[in-house]
Amino acid sequence: MQRLASCLDYWARCTPDNPAISDDTHCWTYAELRQRVQDAAQFLTAHGARPGDRVVLVGENGCTLAALILAAGTIDAWAVLENARRAPMEVDTLQRYADPRLTLFVTDNSSAARDHAS
Repeated sequence: MQRLASCLDYWARCTPDNPAISDDTHCWTYAELRQRVQDAAQFLTAHGARPGDRVVLVGENGCTLAALILAAGTIDAWAVLENARRAPMEVDTLQRYADPRLTLFVTDNSSAARDHAS
């Protein structure tokens, strides 16, 4: 079975220095994106995420969120996405129904995610 993140191996090998993804905060090459996904997968595993688990990611579109989504798939966990601009009650309700092993607040490009995290 091939995972979505495995396509990064090809591009990181063939065009490692080409831009892969960017947002207002980051601009990562294919090699950097692949490394960030691998690092994020290790982070998720180190914090208890296992195959079949749900991982809630509260944030806004950006490189870090993309890396975490791909990382979750890499370890066979399910990324459950929540827009950080939603009301606290909505985020809490999602978490209650999702019953995640882990919840991460992607704060590098979202003050709303920082507010939820606090």
